[in-house]
Amino acid sequence: MFSLTPSGLQSTPITKCILYGTVLNSTLASIFGIKHYFHIQIFPHFLSYHQYWRIFTWQMIYANAGEVLFGILMIYSLRIVERHFGARKYASFIILSLVYTSILTPLFLGVVVKPLSSGRYQYIPPGPTALFFSVLAQYHTIIPSSYKFKVLDSPSFNHKKGLIMSNKIYMYIVSFQLLFAQSPGSIISAGIGWLVGRFYVFKWLPGANWQIPKRIFSRIISDAPSIFISGQSNNNETQHAIPTSASILNAISGVSERPELSGAREHEIESIVAMGFTRHQAVNALTRANNNIEMAIQFLLEE
Repeated sequence: MFSLTPSGLQSTPITKCILYGTVLNSTLASIFGIKHYFHIQIFPHFLSYHQYWRIFTWQMIYANAGEVLFGILMIYSLRIVERHFGARKYASFIILSLVYTSILTPLFLGVVVKPLSSGRYQYIPPGPTALFFSVLAQYHTIIPSSYKFKVLDSPSFNHKKGLIMSNKIYMYIVSFQLLFAQSPGSIISAGIGWLVGRFYVFKWLPGANWQIPKRIFSRIISDAPSIFISGQSNNNETQHAIPTSASILNAISGVSERPELSGAREHEIESIVAMGFTRHQAVNALTRANNNIEMAIQFLLEE
């Protein structure tokens, strides 16, 4: 319901690692009673004890079951961002976001929030909320909505009245649970994460164009490519498939198995269908857009 994409974690190895890692780390921290090592309090952790290592650990776990639940639900629903980026680019983005949010959040808290609040607010709750909101910023910007609907509307009123929402509202409802989970610390974390994500979108973030070298990444994990690939770049590619009995019979009889493709590749059609459109709509839009999937999606959203 949150995103009309293929179910499961297929082609999302990075999301799978984050999801399993969050659950495992949070569970182990609870079992061994070490959750108190993961939050940040400017005083005394930094000013008295000089425990600067907490900068690198505070996003490793969530402190309670509610945050774990909404956290894994949120990152699972955001897996479409990884499918859009491809595994290598998404992993690079995750690393950059972790570095920036892990440093900037306590820095902002110590330099800005703590002095302005006279030391009242200096606590950062544990958990990758900042990272998840950085991913949410990508989702908000680059993933189009699949459908829209109107609420608070009545036939007795003017048709222009009412509140128009999209399917993205379900994602934002889940994210709001993390936003206010342990405010104001969770709000600060989410805000920093959102800004880092937006800066990444507009390439204002230093290192935004950096990616993990392909040679290194391929040794660690298989690189699932982006499903949003322009159809114009590979029109001359020949796709080989193992012939089936049905395809052989169709070849003999002169009948095409999928005459409606009109040059569009099957994975492009499936990508659009996964967003909630019919196969017929996907084929027509790709035909109009000369097999450019981004332009085809734009046509469908404008209809």
